[in-house]
Amino acid sequence: MLHKPLIISGLSAVLLIASLAVHLLIFKGVSNLPGFIDISLTVGMVVAWLLTSKFLKELQRAQPDVHPVRLITANAPMSLSFLTGFFMLYAIINMGMMIRTNWQGSNIRGVSGFWLFFYALAVMVSWARWRQSRHLSQP
Repeated sequence: MLHKPLIISGLSAVLLIASLAVHLLIFKGVSNLPGFIDISLTVGMVVAWLLTSKFLKELQRAQPDVHPVRLITANAPMSLSFLTGFFMLYAIINMGMMIRTNWQGSNIRGVSGFWLFFYALAVMVSWARWRQSRHLSQP
């Protein structure tokens, strides 16, 4: 049980790097990416969020008197908090720009910002859950 959040954090970090690579390729104008890549990253994002929401509930259950955002930020590295916040803002701005300008052939670019955010959030929450469970298990 103690290692599950750490494993999810590691897998989410790998998918975060993969989604960043795909996002940069899309940003550079590469439009002939195989369809399974965007579907895989989107499905992975949903699965990561489902697991992350489970870890978020476990965080809150262990310390119900502390606000969930405070629990996450207290148990995750500050740099990861800033990165996740940056990706959240970037995802919203990126989607807005895609809708506003209607980029031809790169509609996936608007979604790719959300890949970055949700994978970063999954890393942050699962890391926080791992640290919390490690601290609570120590005497």
